[in-house]
Amino acid sequence: MFEKKDKPDNSSLPDNKDTNLSLEELEKRRSERLGIPEKSTRGRKQKSETIQDELVKDLYSPAVWGEISALPFNIRKFMTGDEVFELTKEQKQSLSGPLIIIMKMLVEIDPKYLALTVFCLNLGTIWSEKEIIHAMKKKREKDAKTRT
Repeated sequence: MFEKKDKPDNSSLPDNKDTNLSLEELEKRRSERLGIPEKSTRGRKQKSETIQDELVKDLYSPAVWGEISALPFNIRKFMTGDEVFELTKEQKQSLSGPLIIIMKMLVEIDPKYLALTVFCLNLGTIWSEKEIIHAMKKKREKDAKTRT
């Protein structure tokens, strides 16, 4: 029943020749297996890609991502009224630069990730704003009741 095998079963392990394949070769095999067409123009952008780059160049504006990256600080400033949470232009730039790189990486991985990220950021922004307004309204109502 529980007999020992003299030799381990290595049928699920790759052959030695597969372990030395380059990343490009592995990607090529993966693309073939999944039926993904191979890009024909390596290193040179096709015309449609150049047009697409032109259309999305404003998407990666530091001003856009600076405001998004400052969101937690803006929320805290609004909630507390404390100016300490106000970010300087340099602070916003130091946050927006890496965020732009992250967004570009998401587009390279899969543009759907960028769409998902933007949706989540927008959802969080709107929800936070509504929660803050609601909390302030409740506080005003409570303060009005205690005064009377």
